[in-house]
Amino acid sequence: MLPMPDEINPTGRRELDTDKSVLLFLTESGGPSEVALVADIERQFEDANEVDDALGRLERAGLVHRFDDRRLVLATRPAIVAGEIYDHAF
Repeated sequence: MLPMPDEINPTGRRELDTDKSVLLFLTESGGPSEVALVADIERQFEDANEVDDALGRLERAGLVHRFDDRRLVLATRPAIVAGEIYDHAF
């Protein structure tokens, strides 16, 4: 079972925030089929390692695909639909 949001430690909270920011960047940057360079994503954040870790977590969750020796990334259809649902909910 996942912990409740108020039970997440500061490191876990930072990871969730980074994951969310990276996913939002991918789903809002150019549309559902836009492939992004990992280097471009890293330039948007202070720590390239945090971006790489976030992309790894998102990939394992099935929310992104990485290609070309992991230099390109694409949000999956489930990630895009979830983003659309989230946008319309708030």
